[in-house]
Amino acid sequence: MNFGLVLVLLSLWAPPLAAQVAPYCLPRRELRLAGLSIGDSPIAVRRRLGAPQSIDSSWVREDTGGHREYSYGYHGLEVVTGPHGIESVYAHDSTSSTPAGIRVGQTLLEVARRLRASPELIGRNRPTWTPAICGKRRDQPTLSFSFSPGAPQAQPVMRLVRIDLERHIEP
Repeated sequence: MNFGLVLVLLSLWAPPLAAQVAPYCLPRRELRLAGLSIGDSPIAVRRRLGAPQSIDSSWVREDTGGHREYSYGYHGLEVVTGPHGIESVYAHDSTSSTPAGIRVGQTLLEVARRLRASPELIGRNRPTWTPAICGKRRDQPTLSFSFSPGAPQAQPVMRLVRIDLERHIEP
């Protein structure tokens, strides 16, 4: 087999360099939602958001026993606290945002622009994208963005429908 033919065959098989997407990591400063961070106290939640519209509690079992978690409901936002402060924050509407101004209802392209990330990178993992965190530590929270196609059309537009900020401890 001649060397030129091998190069042609390899170029047809390998993806072009321009199509490859650079790795992305989310800056740690973005690990806030509605002005809240994982570990903030319930008092900080009340100071920031005021009195909740609803409060639920549940018992969470663990290998070492268990603990009570409280879920505070606000308009379009749910905040769950445990013995170490905020465990998770979930945004369901456009009233809350990240420090970069990302909020429910924005398009995938708008989220990519605000985070300075490649839309191809975000879109590759539809419907949910959980970016790596820059300089991630073992107990670092995660931030996930869930997308859904908008109204049916020839080219459906992926819109952000939920933002999840959660405590995550890797084994």
